[in-house]
Amino acid sequence: MKKISLILALILILVSLGCVPSGIAFAASQTIYTGVLEDLQKDETFDVEQFPVNNNPNKVMDVIQIAESNAGELFLYVYQPQQDKYIPTEARISQTVGNNLSPKDCKLTLLSREGTLAKYKVEELQVKPDAVRYYLIVQLAHSNTETSKGDNNIDTVSYPVGKLFAACTVDGNITYTMEYQELISIRDKRVGYLRYTDTSSFLSMLGYDMVGETLDSHYVAFTTDKPIDKLYEIDISYNTVVCHKDTQLGITTETEEDAKFVSDTYTADNYANVDVMHKSYKWKRIQSANEFISTEPTLSDEAKEKLNGMTWVLRFLETNVTVTRPTQLLVYRTYTRVEQVTILRLKFDLQSKTYNLGVVDNKQSETPNQKPDNEPDNLLDKFRELFAKMESLWDKIVNAFKWLAEHWWVIIVGLAAIALIAGLIIAMVKKGVVVVLQVIGKVLWWIFKIIFFIVTLPIWLIIWGVRAIKKGRDGNG
Repeated sequence: MKKISLILALILILVSLGCVPSGIAFAASQTIYTGVLEDLQKDETFDVEQFPVNNNPNKVMDVIQIAESNAGELFLYVYQPQQDKYIPTEARISQTVGNNLSPKDCKLTLLSREGTLAKYKVEELQVKPDAVRYYLIVQLAHSNTETSKGDNNIDTVSYPVGKLFAACTVDGNITYTMEYQELISIRDKRVGYLRYTDTSSFLSMLGYDMVGETLDSHYVAFTTDKPIDKLYEIDISYNTVVCHKDTQLGITTETEEDAKFVSDTYTADNYANVDVMHKSYKWKRIQSANEFISTEPTLSDEAKEKLNGMTWVLRFLETNVTVTRPTQLLVYRTYTRVEQVTILRLKFDLQSKTYNLGVVDNKQSETPNQKPDNEPDNLLDKFRELFAKMESLWDKIVNAFKWLAEHWWVIIVGLAAIALIAGLIIAMVKKGVVVVLQVIGKVLWWIFKIIFFIVTLPIWLIIWGVRAIKKGRDGNG
Protein backbone atom coordinates (compact mmCIF):
# COMPACT_ATOMS: atom_id res chain seq x y z
CA MET A 1 0.00 0.00 0.00
CA LYS A 2 1.51 3.28 -1.14
CA LYS A 3 0.92 6.14 1.29
CA ILE A 4 0.30 9.62 -0.15
CA SER A 5 1.77 12.57 1.64
CA LEU A 6 -1.20 14.91 1.53
CA ILE A 7 -2.49 14.23 5.04
CA LEU A 8 -2.17 17.76 6.38
CA ALA A 9 -3.63 19.35 3.28
CA LEU A 10 -6.59 17.03 3.26
CA ILE A 11 -7.32 17.55 6.95
CA LEU A 12 -7.45 21.26 6.23
CA ILE A 13 -9.84 20.62 3.35
CA LEU A 14 -12.29 18.99 5.76
CA VAL A 15 -12.72 22.26 7.63
CA SER A 16 -12.33 24.59 4.67
CA LEU A 17 -15.94 24.55 3.45
CA GLY A 18 -17.49 27.93 3.88
CA CYS A 19 -14.25 29.55 5.13
CA VAL A 20 -12.06 30.37 2.14
CA PRO A 21 -13.52 32.01 -0.98
CA SER A 22 -12.58 30.63 -4.40
CA GLY A 23 -13.26 31.46 -8.01
CA ILE A 24 -15.68 28.65 -8.96
CA ALA A 25 -18.70 27.30 -7.07
CA PHE A 26 -21.25 25.02 -8.77
CA ALA A 27 -22.56 22.62 -6.12
CA ALA A 28 -24.87 24.98 -4.25
CA SER A 29 -25.52 28.69 -4.18
CA GLN A 30 -24.52 29.03 -0.48
CA THR A 31 -21.43 26.78 -0.62
CA ILE A 32 -17.96 28.10 -1.37
CA TYR A 33 -15.19 25.62 -2.19
CA THR A 34 -11.44 26.06 -2.03
CA GLY A 35 -9.35 26.01 -5.23
CA VAL A 36 -7.50 22.99 -6.54
CA LEU A 37 -3.97 24.40 -6.14
CA GLU A 38 -4.84 25.92 -2.78
CA ASP A 39 -5.70 22.44 -1.54
CA LEU A 40 -2.80 20.57 -3.11
CA GLN A 41 -0.11 23.08 -2.20
CA LYS A 42 -0.82 22.63 1.49
CA ASP A 43 1.30 19.52 1.10
CA GLU A 44 4.94 20.67 1.18
CA THR A 45 5.98 17.83 -1.14
CA PHE A 46 3.54 18.81 -3.87
CA ASP A 47 5.22 20.10 -7.05
CA VAL A 48 2.99 21.53 -9.77
CA GLU A 49 5.86 21.10 -12.26
CA GLN A 50 5.21 17.35 -12.17
CA PHE A 51 1.94 17.95 -14.01
CA PRO A 52 2.90 19.68 -17.28
CA VAL A 53 0.92 20.22 -20.45
CA ASN A 54 1.15 17.15 -22.66
CA ASN A 55 -0.67 16.52 -25.94
CA ASN A 56 -0.04 12.78 -25.90
CA PRO A 57 -3.41 11.22 -26.95
CA ASN A 58 -2.73 8.22 -24.68
CA LYS A 59 -2.45 10.45 -21.60
CA VAL A 60 -5.68 12.39 -21.32
CA MET A 61 -6.79 12.42 -17.67
CA ASP A 62 -5.98 10.78 -14.34
CA VAL A 63 -7.03 11.01 -10.69
CA ILE A 64 -4.05 11.99 -8.54
CA GLN A 65 -5.84 12.33 -5.18
CA ILE A 66 -9.21 12.28 -3.41
CA ALA A 67 -10.62 14.00 -0.36
CA GLU A 68 -13.70 13.74 1.84
CA SER A 69 -15.52 16.76 3.24
CA ASN A 70 -17.14 17.07 6.62
CA ALA A 71 -20.45 17.29 4.73
CA GLY A 72 -20.05 13.72 3.44
CA GLU A 73 -18.92 14.76 -0.05
CA LEU A 74 -16.13 13.23 -2.13
CA PHE A 75 -13.71 15.32 -4.18
CA LEU A 76 -11.48 14.13 -7.00
CA TYR A 77 -8.27 15.93 -7.99
CA VAL A 78 -7.72 15.30 -11.67
CA TYR A 79 -4.65 15.80 -13.85
CA GLN A 80 -5.69 16.90 -17.36
CA PRO A 81 -2.51 17.10 -19.48
CA GLN A 82 -4.43 18.68 -22.36
CA GLN A 83 -6.05 21.18 -19.98
CA ASP A 84 -9.64 21.93 -20.97
CA LYS A 85 -9.64 20.01 -24.27
CA TYR A 86 -11.24 17.03 -22.52
CA ILE A 87 -13.41 17.65 -19.46
CA PRO A 88 -14.45 14.57 -17.44
CA THR A 89 -18.18 14.43 -16.80
CA GLU A 90 -18.36 11.05 -15.02
CA ALA A 91 -16.30 8.84 -12.76
CA ARG A 92 -16.83 5.10 -12.35
CA ILE A 93 -16.43 4.40 -8.64
CA SER A 94 -16.97 1.41 -6.35
CA GLN A 95 -17.19 1.90 -2.58
CA THR A 96 -16.86 -1.86 -2.10
CA VAL A 97 -14.02 -4.14 -3.14
CA GLY A 98 -13.21 -7.82 -3.65
CA ASN A 99 -16.20 -10.11 -4.18
CA ASN A 100 -18.53 -7.22 -3.27
CA LEU A 101 -17.20 -4.94 -6.02
CA SER A 102 -20.03 -2.78 -7.36
CA PRO A 103 -18.96 0.10 -9.63
CA LYS A 104 -21.39 2.79 -10.68
CA ASP A 105 -21.11 5.94 -12.77
CA CYS A 106 -21.31 9.22 -10.87
CA LYS A 107 -21.67 12.68 -12.36
CA LEU A 108 -18.86 15.16 -11.75
CA THR A 109 -19.23 18.85 -10.98
CA LEU A 110 -16.25 21.06 -11.74
CA LEU A 111 -15.32 23.18 -8.73
CA SER A 112 -11.93 24.60 -9.70
CA ARG A 113 -9.42 24.37 -12.55
CA GLU A 114 -5.93 25.86 -12.76
CA GLY A 115 -3.66 24.84 -15.60
CA THR A 116 -3.67 21.07 -15.97
CA LEU A 117 -5.20 20.39 -12.55
CA ALA A 118 -8.87 20.40 -11.64
CA LYS A 119 -11.04 19.70 -8.62
CA TYR A 120 -14.40 17.93 -9.01
CA LYS A 121 -17.22 17.03 -6.65
CA VAL A 122 -18.68 13.54 -7.09
CA GLU A 123 -22.45 13.73 -7.28
CA GLU A 124 -24.83 11.04 -5.98
CA LEU A 125 -22.18 9.55 -3.70
CA GLN A 126 -22.31 9.72 0.08
CA VAL A 127 -19.31 9.11 2.32
CA LYS A 128 -19.90 6.07 4.52
CA PRO A 129 -19.55 6.25 8.33
CA ASP A 130 -17.12 3.28 8.37
CA ALA A 131 -13.71 3.66 9.97
CA VAL A 132 -12.08 2.60 6.67
CA ARG A 133 -13.73 3.77 3.47
CA TYR A 134 -12.78 2.51 -0.01
CA TYR A 135 -12.99 4.29 -3.34
CA LEU A 136 -11.96 2.28 -6.39
CA ILE A 137 -11.74 4.75 -9.27
CA VAL A 138 -12.19 2.54 -12.34
CA GLN A 139 -12.33 5.23 -15.01
CA LEU A 140 -13.04 8.82 -15.97
CA ALA A 141 -15.19 9.64 -18.99
CA HIS A 142 -16.12 12.70 -20.98
CA SER A 143 -19.18 13.35 -23.13
CA ASN A 144 -18.94 12.73 -26.85
CA THR A 145 -20.92 14.44 -29.59
CA GLU A 146 -18.74 13.72 -32.61
CA THR A 147 -17.99 10.05 -33.23
CA SER A 148 -20.32 7.14 -33.87
CA LYS A 149 -19.77 3.47 -34.63
CA GLY A 150 -21.83 2.12 -37.49
CA ASP A 151 -25.47 2.49 -36.51
CA ASN A 152 -24.58 3.10 -32.83
CA ASN A 153 -23.99 6.43 -31.14
CA ILE A 154 -20.96 6.80 -28.84
CA ASP A 155 -22.19 8.84 -25.87
CA THR A 156 -19.05 8.92 -23.71
CA VAL A 157 -15.34 8.21 -24.14
CA SER A 158 -13.65 6.49 -21.20
CA TYR A 159 -10.10 6.51 -19.80
CA PRO A 160 -8.78 3.94 -17.32
CA VAL A 161 -7.65 4.98 -13.84
CA GLY A 162 -7.47 1.78 -11.79
CA LYS A 163 -6.62 3.30 -8.40
CA LEU A 164 -7.98 2.13 -5.06
CA PHE A 165 -7.98 4.90 -2.45
CA ALA A 166 -8.59 4.09 1.21
CA ALA A 167 -9.60 6.75 3.76
CA CYS A 168 -8.95 5.74 7.36
CA THR A 169 -10.19 7.70 10.39
CA VAL A 170 -8.27 7.27 13.66
CA ASP A 171 -8.87 9.63 16.61
CA GLY A 172 -10.60 12.09 14.31
CA ASN A 173 -7.65 12.20 11.88
CA ILE A 174 -8.00 10.94 8.30
CA THR A 175 -5.17 9.36 6.34
CA TYR A 176 -5.32 8.41 2.68
CA THR A 177 -3.52 5.58 0.92
CA MET A 178 -3.57 4.39 -2.67
CA GLU A 179 -2.73 1.22 -4.58
CA TYR A 180 -3.18 0.30 -8.23
CA GLN A 181 -5.89 -2.19 -9.18
CA GLU A 182 -6.24 -4.50 -12.18
CA LEU A 183 -9.03 -3.67 -14.63
CA ILE A 184 -10.53 -5.16 -17.78
CA SER A 185 -11.39 -3.00 -20.79
CA ILE A 186 -14.02 -3.37 -23.49
CA ARG A 187 -12.11 -3.30 -26.75
CA ASP A 188 -15.10 -3.36 -29.11
CA LYS A 189 -18.87 -3.28 -28.61
CA ARG A 190 -22.17 -3.24 -30.46
CA VAL A 191 -25.67 -2.49 -29.16
CA GLY A 192 -28.51 -3.96 -31.20
CA TYR A 193 -31.83 -5.74 -31.07
CA LEU A 194 -33.77 -8.57 -32.70
CA ARG A 195 -37.45 -8.30 -33.56
CA TYR A 196 -39.84 -11.23 -33.12
CA THR A 197 -43.29 -10.76 -34.59
CA ASP A 198 -46.50 -12.70 -35.03
CA THR A 199 -47.96 -10.39 -37.64
CA SER A 200 -51.45 -10.97 -38.92
CA SER A 201 -50.62 -12.15 -42.43
CA PHE A 202 -54.04 -11.31 -43.86
CA LEU A 203 -53.89 -7.72 -42.67
CA SER A 204 -50.26 -7.45 -43.73
CA MET A 205 -51.18 -8.48 -47.28
CA LEU A 206 -53.77 -5.71 -47.27
CA GLY A 207 -51.09 -3.21 -46.26
CA TYR A 208 -51.74 -3.01 -42.52
CA ASP A 209 -48.11 -3.50 -41.58
CA MET A 210 -47.06 -4.90 -38.20
CA VAL A 211 -50.59 -5.54 -36.98
CA GLY A 212 -50.13 -8.16 -34.26
CA GLU A 213 -47.85 -8.81 -31.32
CA THR A 214 -44.19 -7.84 -31.65
CA LEU A 215 -41.28 -8.07 -29.22
CA ASP A 216 -37.78 -6.57 -29.35
CA SER A 217 -34.86 -8.40 -27.71
CA HIS A 218 -32.05 -5.95 -26.92
CA TYR A 219 -28.47 -7.15 -26.65
CA VAL A 220 -24.91 -5.91 -26.33
CA ALA A 221 -22.06 -7.79 -28.00
CA PHE A 222 -18.49 -7.12 -26.92
CA THR A 223 -14.90 -8.25 -26.78
CA THR A 224 -12.33 -7.46 -24.08
CA ASP A 225 -8.62 -6.77 -23.87
CA LYS A 226 -8.21 -9.93 -21.75
CA PRO A 227 -9.25 -13.39 -22.96
CA ILE A 228 -12.15 -14.88 -21.02
CA ASP A 229 -12.46 -18.65 -20.68
CA LYS A 230 -15.79 -18.60 -18.84
CA LEU A 231 -18.03 -15.65 -18.04
CA TYR A 232 -20.01 -15.82 -14.76
CA GLU A 233 -21.49 -12.38 -14.07
CA ILE A 234 -22.08 -9.04 -15.80
CA ASP A 235 -23.10 -5.73 -14.23
CA ILE A 236 -24.67 -3.39 -16.77
CA SER A 237 -26.48 -0.07 -16.81
CA TYR A 238 -28.53 1.61 -19.53
CA ASN A 239 -31.42 3.98 -20.19
CA THR A 240 -34.77 3.05 -21.73
CA VAL A 241 -36.66 5.58 -23.84
CA VAL A 242 -40.27 4.91 -24.85
CA CYS A 243 -40.87 6.34 -28.32
CA HIS A 244 -44.13 7.20 -30.07
CA LYS A 245 -44.39 7.54 -33.84
CA ASP A 246 -47.79 8.67 -35.11
CA THR A 247 -48.68 8.97 -38.79
CA GLN A 248 -51.75 10.83 -39.96
CA LEU A 249 -52.47 11.55 -43.61
CA GLY A 250 -48.84 10.79 -44.48
CA ILE A 251 -47.42 13.16 -41.85
CA THR A 252 -45.36 11.52 -39.09
CA THR A 253 -44.72 13.05 -35.70
CA GLU A 254 -42.29 11.51 -33.19
CA THR A 255 -42.24 12.04 -29.44
CA GLU A 256 -40.18 10.47 -26.65
CA GLU A 257 -40.84 9.98 -22.97
CA ASP A 258 -38.21 10.76 -20.34
CA ALA A 259 -35.37 8.25 -20.17
CA LYS A 260 -35.41 5.76 -17.30
CA PHE A 261 -32.15 4.52 -15.78
CA VAL A 262 -31.72 0.77 -15.22
CA SER A 263 -28.86 -1.07 -13.52
CA ASP A 264 -28.83 -4.84 -13.26
CA THR A 265 -26.70 -7.95 -12.77
CA TYR A 266 -26.91 -11.06 -14.97
CA THR A 267 -25.39 -14.46 -14.28
CA ALA A 268 -24.48 -17.39 -16.52
CA ASP A 269 -27.54 -19.38 -15.40
CA ASN A 270 -30.05 -16.63 -16.28
CA TYR A 271 -32.50 -17.43 -19.10
CA ALA A 272 -35.14 -15.40 -20.88
CA ASN A 273 -38.52 -17.06 -21.54
CA VAL A 274 -40.86 -15.02 -23.72
CA ASP A 275 -44.04 -15.68 -25.67
CA VAL A 276 -45.16 -13.87 -28.80
CA MET A 277 -48.73 -15.05 -29.35
CA HIS A 278 -48.46 -18.78 -30.12
CA LYS A 279 -44.66 -18.77 -30.41
CA SER A 280 -42.35 -19.36 -27.44
CA TYR A 281 -38.71 -18.33 -27.27
CA LYS A 282 -35.98 -19.17 -24.79
CA TRP A 283 -32.36 -18.08 -24.76
CA LYS A 284 -29.43 -17.63 -22.41
CA ARG A 285 -28.80 -14.15 -21.11
CA ILE A 286 -25.03 -14.63 -21.45
CA GLN A 287 -23.85 -16.37 -24.63
CA SER A 288 -20.72 -16.63 -26.68
CA ALA A 289 -20.99 -14.65 -29.90
CA ASN A 290 -20.72 -17.85 -31.95
CA GLU A 291 -23.61 -19.43 -30.02
CA PHE A 292 -25.70 -16.30 -30.48
CA ILE A 293 -25.16 -16.31 -34.24
CA SER A 294 -25.79 -20.06 -34.61
CA THR A 295 -29.07 -19.95 -32.65
CA GLU A 296 -30.48 -16.98 -34.57
CA PRO A 297 -30.92 -18.22 -38.17
CA THR A 298 -32.67 -15.01 -39.28
CA LEU A 299 -29.71 -12.73 -38.51
CA SER A 300 -28.98 -10.51 -41.47
CA ASP A 301 -25.63 -10.69 -43.24
CA GLU A 302 -25.04 -7.06 -42.27
CA ALA A 303 -25.53 -7.89 -38.59
CA LYS A 304 -23.19 -10.89 -38.81
CA GLU A 305 -20.54 -8.63 -40.31
CA LYS A 306 -20.94 -6.14 -37.46
CA LEU A 307 -20.63 -8.98 -34.93
CA ASN A 308 -17.42 -10.20 -36.51
CA GLY A 309 -14.67 -10.21 -33.88
CA MET A 310 -17.06 -10.09 -30.90
CA THR A 311 -16.63 -12.83 -28.29
CA TRP A 312 -19.59 -12.43 -25.89
CA VAL A 313 -23.24 -11.38 -26.05
CA LEU A 314 -25.52 -10.25 -23.22
CA ARG A 315 -29.26 -10.27 -24.01
CA PHE A 316 -30.43 -7.95 -21.26
CA LEU A 317 -33.91 -6.62 -22.09
CA GLU A 318 -37.16 -7.45 -23.90
CA THR A 319 -39.65 -4.72 -24.84
CA ASN A 320 -43.00 -4.73 -26.61
CA VAL A 321 -43.84 -2.98 -29.85
CA THR A 322 -47.46 -1.94 -30.30
CA VAL A 323 -49.01 -0.81 -33.57
CA THR A 324 -52.60 0.23 -34.05
CA ARG A 325 -53.96 1.17 -37.45
CA PRO A 326 -57.65 2.01 -37.38
CA THR A 327 -57.53 3.24 -40.98
CA GLN A 328 -55.11 3.10 -43.88
CA LEU A 329 -54.13 6.73 -43.23
CA LEU A 330 -53.83 6.56 -39.44
CA VAL A 331 -51.08 4.60 -37.67
CA TYR A 332 -49.90 4.69 -34.04
CA ARG A 333 -46.62 2.99 -33.12
CA THR A 334 -44.95 2.66 -29.70
CA TYR A 335 -41.57 1.04 -29.12
CA THR A 336 -38.59 1.26 -26.75
CA ARG A 337 -35.04 2.32 -27.56
CA VAL A 338 -32.09 1.65 -25.27
CA GLU A 339 -29.37 4.24 -24.77
CA GLN A 340 -26.08 4.71 -22.91
CA VAL A 341 -25.42 1.00 -22.52
CA THR A 342 -22.25 0.35 -20.51
CA ILE A 343 -20.72 -2.70 -18.83
CA LEU A 344 -19.62 -1.99 -15.26
CA ARG A 345 -18.22 -5.28 -13.92
CA LEU A 346 -17.22 -8.73 -15.17
CA LYS A 347 -16.64 -11.88 -13.16
CA PHE A 348 -14.85 -14.52 -15.21
CA ASP A 349 -12.33 -17.34 -15.39
CA LEU A 350 -8.97 -17.01 -17.08
CA GLN A 351 -6.54 -19.93 -17.02
CA SER A 352 -8.36 -21.55 -14.06
CA LYS A 353 -8.28 -18.35 -12.01
CA THR A 354 -11.40 -16.35 -11.17
CA TYR A 355 -11.38 -12.54 -11.53
CA ASN A 356 -13.94 -9.96 -10.42
CA LEU A 357 -12.91 -6.69 -12.07
CA GLY A 358 -14.19 -3.24 -12.79
CA VAL A 359 -14.69 -2.55 -16.49
CA VAL A 360 -13.44 0.36 -18.57
CA ASP A 361 -16.18 1.01 -21.11
CA ASN A 362 -17.89 3.81 -22.97
CA LYS A 363 -21.62 4.44 -23.16
CA GLN A 364 -23.18 3.40 -26.45
CA SER A 365 -26.74 3.74 -27.81
CA GLU A 366 -29.08 2.45 -30.46
CA THR A 367 -29.77 5.22 -32.95
CA PRO A 368 -33.35 6.51 -33.33
CA ASN A 369 -33.85 4.79 -36.71
CA GLN A 370 -31.73 1.70 -36.12
CA LYS A 371 -33.14 -1.41 -37.80
CA PRO A 372 -33.48 -4.83 -36.15
CA ASP A 373 -30.58 -7.20 -36.80
CA ASN A 374 -32.74 -10.05 -38.04
CA GLU A 375 -34.86 -10.40 -41.14
CA PRO A 376 -38.61 -9.83 -40.62
CA ASP A 377 -40.49 -13.07 -40.03
CA ASN A 378 -44.03 -12.64 -41.31
CA LEU A 379 -46.13 -14.20 -44.03
CA LEU A 380 -46.11 -11.16 -46.27
CA ASP A 381 -42.34 -11.27 -46.56
CA LYS A 382 -42.46 -15.02 -47.16
CA PHE A 383 -44.96 -14.49 -49.98
CA ARG A 384 -42.75 -11.82 -51.47
CA GLU A 385 -39.77 -14.18 -51.32
CA LEU A 386 -41.84 -17.00 -52.89
CA PHE A 387 -43.11 -14.72 -55.65
CA ALA A 388 -39.55 -13.62 -56.39
CA LYS A 389 -38.44 -17.26 -56.72
CA MET A 390 -41.47 -18.10 -58.93
CA GLU A 391 -40.74 -15.10 -61.12
CA SER A 392 -37.13 -16.21 -61.51
CA LEU A 393 -38.23 -19.77 -62.38
CA TRP A 394 -40.76 -18.49 -64.91
CA ASP A 395 -38.09 -16.40 -66.59
CA LYS A 396 -35.90 -19.50 -66.93
CA ILE A 397 -38.78 -21.50 -68.45
CA VAL A 398 -39.58 -18.74 -70.94
CA ASN A 399 -35.93 -18.47 -71.95
CA ALA A 400 -35.76 -22.25 -72.40
CA PHE A 401 -38.77 -22.27 -74.75
CA LYS A 402 -37.33 -19.39 -76.72
CA TRP A 403 -34.12 -21.31 -77.20
CA LEU A 404 -35.98 -24.48 -78.29
CA ALA A 405 -38.07 -22.47 -80.76
CA GLU A 406 -34.87 -21.23 -82.37
CA HIS A 407 -33.30 -24.72 -82.33
CA TRP A 408 -36.31 -26.96 -83.27
CA TRP A 409 -34.10 -29.59 -84.88
CA VAL A 410 -32.61 -30.31 -81.45
CA ILE A 411 -36.06 -31.49 -80.28
CA ILE A 412 -36.42 -33.93 -83.22
CA VAL A 413 -32.97 -35.38 -82.75
CA GLY A 414 -33.51 -35.64 -79.02
CA LEU A 415 -36.86 -37.41 -79.34
CA ALA A 416 -35.41 -39.88 -81.87
CA ALA A 417 -32.49 -40.63 -79.57
CA ILE A 418 -34.80 -41.10 -76.60
CA ALA A 419 -37.05 -43.49 -78.61
CA LEU A 420 -34.08 -45.59 -79.76
CA ILE A 421 -32.59 -45.84 -76.27
CA ALA A 422 -36.00 -46.69 -74.75
CA GLY A 423 -36.54 -49.49 -77.31
CA LEU A 424 -33.16 -51.04 -76.56
CA ILE A 425 -33.77 -50.89 -72.83
CA ILE A 426 -37.21 -52.51 -73.17
CA ALA A 427 -35.84 -55.36 -75.34
CA MET A 428 -33.02 -56.03 -72.87
CA VAL A 429 -35.39 -55.92 -69.95
CA LYS A 430 -37.80 -58.38 -71.55
CA LYS A 431 -35.08 -61.01 -72.16
CA GLY A 432 -33.61 -60.42 -68.81
CA VAL A 433 -36.98 -60.87 -67.11
CA VAL A 434 -37.59 -64.29 -68.77
CA VAL A 435 -34.20 -65.64 -67.70
CA VAL A 436 -34.55 -64.31 -64.19
CA LEU A 437 -38.04 -65.80 -63.83
CA GLN A 438 -36.78 -69.25 -64.97
CA VAL A 439 -33.96 -69.25 -62.44
CA ILE A 440 -36.24 -68.02 -59.68
CA GLY A 441 -38.79 -70.73 -60.53
CA LYS A 442 -36.20 -73.52 -60.35
CA VAL A 443 -34.81 -72.24 -57.04
CA LEU A 444 -38.27 -71.91 -55.55
CA TRP A 445 -39.18 -75.44 -56.74
CA TRP A 446 -36.13 -76.97 -55.05
CA ILE A 447 -36.73 -74.93 -51.88
CA PHE A 448 -40.32 -76.14 -51.85
CA LYS A 449 -39.23 -79.77 -52.30
CA ILE A 450 -36.67 -79.56 -49.50
CA ILE A 451 -39.16 -77.96 -47.12
CA PHE A 452 -41.78 -80.57 -48.07
CA PHE A 453 -39.45 -83.49 -47.39
CA ILE A 454 -38.28 -81.96 -44.08
CA VAL A 455 -41.84 -81.43 -42.90
CA THR A 456 -43.03 -84.91 -44.01
CA LEU A 457 -39.88 -86.77 -42.90
CA PRO A 458 -41.56 -88.38 -39.82
CA ILE A 459 -44.32 -89.76 -42.04
CA TRP A 460 -41.82 -91.15 -44.53
CA LEU A 461 -39.88 -92.80 -41.70
CA ILE A 462 -43.07 -94.51 -40.51
CA ILE A 463 -43.92 -95.64 -44.03
CA TRP A 464 -40.42 -96.94 -44.58
CA GLY A 465 -40.53 -98.77 -41.21
CA VAL A 466 -43.89 -100.41 -41.94
CA ARG A 467 -42.66 -101.54 -45.35
CA ALA A 468 -39.50 -103.01 -43.81
CA ILE A 469 -41.48 -104.97 -41.19
CA LYS A 470 -43.90 -106.25 -43.80
CA LYS A 471 -41.09 -107.30 -46.08
CA GLY A 472 -39.47 -109.18 -43.20
CA ARG A 473 -42.62 -111.10 -42.40
CA ASP A 474 -43.15 -112.03 -46.03
CA GLY A 475 -39.61 -113.41 -46.18
CA ASN A 476 -40.02 -115.56 -43.07
CA GLY A 477 -43.22 -117.06 -44.23
